Amino acid sequence: AKKNPKNYISLAPQLYNLLKTSTNHWMLIRLFKLFTSLAQIAPRLKAKLLPPILDLVRTTKASSIMYEGIMCIIKGNMLDDSNSQVAQFLVSKLHFFFEQNTDDFSFRNPNLIFSGLLALNQISEIFPDLILAHQKNILLCLDHYDLSIREQALNLIDCIINEENIISIVGSLVRQLIPQPPSIEDENNQGLEPQYLQKTNLMAQLYGYSTDF
Repeated sequence: AKKNPKNYISLAPQLYNLLKTSTNHWMLIRLFKLFTSLAQIAPRLKAKLLPPILDLVRTTKASSIMYEGIMCIIKGNMLDDSNSQVAQFLVSKLHFFFEQNTDDFSFRNPNLIFSGLLALNQISEIFPDLILAHQKNILLCLDHYDLSIREQALNLIDCIINEENIISIVGSLVRQLIPQPPSIEDENNQGLEPQYLQKTNLMAQLYGYSTDF
């Protein structure tokens, strides 16, 4: 269907019935992927598909169903300028991927965080103003230990930056340029600490911030 969706458009009624009746997660994920391809060549499917997909996204407790349903709507061209309320709903559901069940951000599932950022990046291409609702999450992701998460968060900076947060955002980015201090337990790093301090102080002079983080 990805290569030749026209060959399968006649199956849309049967696939739709499966979408409405199936409770199998793997089945629903495959249906989402199929409808992503079919909806791209049959815009009339949008009116029929949006209600059941949104209902699944609204009621499910499975992150996989929520994510694939959201991506089906976005990649299936079912989200445009006329669907601001739908976009707001999707953005609100994405909080699930970031907040999870722990207050400590470093212990949250990085796969869920990455999936949430991917979906936000897709939505930002149509509704960049809505991304500001995730400002806190995006800023936390800028300091994440996972490079792929930091890269995805960096792509969203344009959507959230303003006069109130520009200093904290730039500070977060500049801190990543400062080399990590050598471990005092590592004998191979002896003699490198002054070099680290020299670089840190130089960065502080260039960008005018405190080195006491």
